[in-house]
Amino acid sequence: MKKAIIGIIVVILISFIALIDDDDEQSAEVSSNQQNTKDILDGKTLQKGKKLTKKVQFVVKDDTDDVDEQFEEEDIEEADYDYENDEIDWDNVPKIKNWDELDPYIRECRNARRGTTDREIVIPVILKNGFLRNFNNADLGRFIAVLSVKYMYLDFVYQDGRDLYAIITAEHYDGTNIANAYLNNDTSQLTDEEIQVYNKAVQIVNQANQQPTPLRKELFLHDYIISNVEYYNRKGDPGAPRYVTAVGAMIDGKANCQGYSDMFYMLGTMAGFKMDRLYGNSVHDDGSKSGHVWNTIDFGDNIAYAVDVTWDDGIKINGQEYPGYIYFNVPGKILEVNHVWNNQFDLKFNYDKLQMNLDSRYFYNTPEYQQTNGQYFGAFSEDPQAALQYLSQRMLQGYRISYIMTNRNDNGYSNQKNAMDYLVEISRNAGFSGRFNLQITNIGKYTYFTARIMN
Repeated sequence: MKKAIIGIIVVILISFIALIDDDDEQSAEVSSNQQNTKDILDGKTLQKGKKLTKKVQFVVKDDTDDVDEQFEEEDIEEADYDYENDEIDWDNVPKIKNWDELDPYIRECRNARRGTTDREIVIPVILKNGFLRNFNNADLGRFIAVLSVKYMYLDFVYQDGRDLYAIITAEHYDGTNIANAYLNNDTSQLTDEEIQVYNKAVQIVNQANQQPTPLRKELFLHDYIISNVEYYNRKGDPGAPRYVTAVGAMIDGKANCQGYSDMFYMLGTMAGFKMDRLYGNSVHDDGSKSGHVWNTIDFGDNIAYAVDVTWDDGIKINGQEYPGYIYFNVPGKILEVNHVWNNQFDLKFNYDKLQMNLDSRYFYNTPEYQQTNGQYFGAFSEDPQAALQYLSQRMLQGYRISYIMTNRNDNGYSNQKNAMDYLVEISRNAGFSGRFNLQITNIGKYTYFTARIMN
């Protein structure tokens, strides 16, 4: 698909660090690295009493796997800065010399603001002795995963010898602002549009909270989004496109993967789940990759389940749409077939609680399927032939749509024609006379069957 923050940060940080000398004065002779920096920053260099600001926005674009091409950026702005009298106590800001120190520090700053009504996360940092000179995509991925924000402002405010003083100001997605306002019962910081979304979201969450179990509540939110949001990702839209947030998803009914994930994050948080986002790449059948964002959900037992509402939406059988559930609490071992997160951005440390194996919260493997007579969840069968027999029985009983997952058999029923021929035969022999269609999806070692009665 369809679907983190700071591509230009790489260049800026490396370039600024290259400028740092043993004293505060600029050398009259400009090195090649300094000249490159001056070109990148429109001829501006960091000077005492000044700050340089770069604004960056992450916008997923499906047609590229080049991280740098997924960032909208604004020109460098220069302004006066009184670093000696600002509100930051720089004496208590840590001097960071490597990622082992920077990673937990950023997390601490972010988590301290989680759930508050603050619209921004402000992180002062002192990059010590040329740290981040070799900043790379793995480092970029850490920023993306930890902050999970819509905007990033980078203020470079002072350099002292080889130490660079910087302030990262990150602005939340709209859905995060709305969820935080709900948790704190304080909407004073929300915009008019966010208030509109807030009021609508409260109604949805109230309905979800009437569901008898946490899984049914999650299912309600998942299906609501799929029923009310259309995928949209117009390349080249300038500025801050609405479709990357819950505002576009809720008001316009249009969103890219960022908007889907922001809406699910918002509704899930308001409904009492611990929500987060995963940033990475989706992998297509031809091996190409594109930027992508999806969610994780925690039921309160410190286990994170992956949910990709975007990829569960827009699935069609013979031109008709229906909700998909392959990515509803999908195990990591299945997700990693066509989603990249650990290897692409080295995020494993951040999601060590991600459920990797099939368990009872996956849509196709939940005991609640039995408790609800198969009304709300899909089924699992070890045998592909038995799975097709199950679909035949369901159609005979009048179920309009049925979902089942089975082990993949490349020489048998994972093939569309073979599966359809067999299902037609057994359903006709059982006395079913209606029209139906069958969708097959093969992912890794599993095959997913979805049968739908057409008349």
